Amino acid sequence: MIAKRLLWLVCVPFLAAACGGGGGSAPPPENRAENLYVRANGNDANDGLSPDTAFREVNTAAARSTPGDVIIAGPGTYKPVTIVNEGSSAQPITFLADPTGQMTADTPGEVILDAAGTEAAFKVSNKSHIIVDGFTALNSAAGSGSAGILVKSSSTSDVIVRNCIARNNSAMGIRVADAVNVTVVNNLVFGNQGYGIGVLGKVVNNQTQSINVRVYDNTVFGNNGGGITVGSSSLPARDTAFVNNIINANMGSGFSVFAGVPSSLDGLIEKFNLNTDGYAGTTASPDSLTMVDPEFIAPGSDFRLAQPPDQPVLSPAVDAGDPATPGDIADTVRDRTTSTNNTADAGRLDLGYHYPS
Repeated sequence: MIAKRLLWLVCVPFLAAACGGGGGSAPPPENRAENLYVRANGNDANDGLSPDTAFREVNTAAARSTPGDVIIAGPGTYKPVTIVNEGSSAQPITFLADPTGQMTADTPGEVILDAAGTEAAFKVSNKSHIIVDGFTALNSAAGSGSAGILVKSSSTSDVIVRNCIARNNSAMGIRVADAVNVTVVNNLVFGNQGYGIGVLGKVVNNQTQSINVRVYDNTVFGNNGGGITVGSSSLPARDTAFVNNIINANMGSGFSVFAGVPSSLDGLIEKFNLNTDGYAGTTASPDSLTMVDPEFIAPGSDFRLAQPPDQPVLSPAVDAGDPATPGDIADTVRDRTTSTNNTADAGRLDLGYHYPS
């Protein structure tokens, strides 16, 4: 199934590109959709339109992109990315990491964005309709506003962060602040100095500005600040949903909500999570699991879940997801796996991060 998905991502933009495209120095028309390639052996003087003429940096492709483009990055390490263009509701811009190397003719390996001590490895600010898929984000700076993956500012909306790894950042792993309609789904967030995931906002004319952020099927492990935090006295959020996540072995509270005025409890949904690290500002829903071992294969390095016949125990996170998980969330993880035999998730969803199968 993953091969079919990759083929679709490659072929559809090419069909659109074959019908038109820019030329000379004029910008391409907005309805042009292309694949733009980035490789560790690329050159930013190239046109980026094929693996053989790939760019060297994701940032270069980001500056070249227009609505509908899919930016495909092969295995390697790249400089931090700041989004400069935005997509549209019908044609988002997709940043797609290809750790298999199949789409770029490279040897398999992580697709790393190294912040190298800057604010973020991947930053979306004042841009909308962006999809970030499959990157490893690391080495962001310390500081309350920093993160491996950072989505912020009041004109930012309709951003999806999925299938990524955020690790070894000096602040948060993933931070959403003052943004609307953001989905954070199926990410592995571990070993960061701050919270694993933070959802924050701000108050403008007595209204909270971080609204409708969905956090589903993430594994949040071993972060020094804590697991997931929602809001603060100056940065509240409302109408947020936290579902199907595994929160384990974090140093601070597993799930923390600012309950002051204005309160981040407004419209909050917390259910079907496995959280061993406790709650602050709220209590666990009846559907969430607490104080049960998620039974990772190798905590800290392999976050797949134990399950027969390959292991003698069954993780309580298997088949424990919300039966009413939205379809777009379920579609993100259905062709992926939490098992050591790479069986795709079927039936009721497993909790936490799903690996490629």
